[in-house]
Amino acid sequence: EKIHAQSAQAKQVSEFIKKQSEEAKTRAAIVSLGKFIVELKDIEVDGKPVRRTAGVMNLAEVELILDCGERETRVYVEEHMPEVRNQITNVLIPLDREEIISRDGKKRLRKRILDRLNSWLPHGKVQDVVFNNLIVSCG
Repeated sequence: EKIHAQSAQAKQVSEFIKKQSEEAKTRAAIVSLGKFIVELKDIEVDGKPVRRTAGVMNLAEVELILDCGERETRVYVEEHMPEVRNQITNVLIPLDREEIISRDGKKRLRKRILDRLNSWLPHGKVQDVVFNNLIVSCG
């Protein structure tokens, strides 16, 4: 019975170490890209732009985090941050308010960012894009 208890304890320790190792790998692959401030397209109703409040910009501020999958990809992204931010800015420039607010719109936007970055990367792959903080102005 004592041997069985030691075996169970050894298994728990082994599982704990494995979990810690997986979490460390995940942390080693995460990179924050910081904030992006983007002007949103005007809202249209029946094909005509809706008037905005005078002096109020139609903006979105979004903070992005990438899960690069592997440490090597994260290092490459960090070493080429201006180019990475430029790739993402090019995806965000024609941004529509509904795209950033709705769940489906965010899914499509996430996919466009992933596709753009993964076609740009010479090796490795970005696994996911997280919208960490999102502020949309009312105008």
